Amino acid sequence: MGGMEKRTSQQIGAAHETLVRTLLDEWSVSYLWKPRFRTSLGTDIEIDCFLPATTGRPNMVLECKTFGVEANNPEDSRRRKTQEALWLLLQVRKYCAETKGARLVLITGQMDFRADQEALLKVEMGEDFHIVEVTNTELLRQLVDARPVPRKERQDASGV
Repeated sequence: MGGMEKRTSQQIGAAHETLVRTLLDEWSVSYLWKPRFRTSLGTDIEIDCFLPATTGRPNMVLECKTFGVEANNPEDSRRRKTQEALWLLLQVRKYCAETKGARLVLITGQMDFRADQEALLKVEMGEDFHIVEVTNTELLRQLVDARPVPRKERQDASGV
């Protein structure tokens, strides 16, 4: 890529997290950054971001995952990140009192999970699990604010 410095995956990840924090601060949402929780199995886990419940939504867990677009082996990077996400989110979803019923949002960078990887995560995580690209601020905002996501069929419902 002639003269362009390759960013490390750490740098890419850090920039991604900064972007997410900036959004949350802009929306004046209260959150804990990098809190640690103890699972019922006695494991200490650290999540990227925890948002306490509001009247409109349950507790919320945000996990940031970026794949090195510049990784030497993007497919391998993507597989590892899928495993990391699944490993962490399973504990968040099933073995941690504070986060059990939480809304889970996996925030990706410009490269997405493959369809099969996404399918596995969705099946395992069940209800109220969302994979959102960081650039999709509108959807992120809706999930954070828990304003009902507009559905097309609502427009022609006459309200009777």
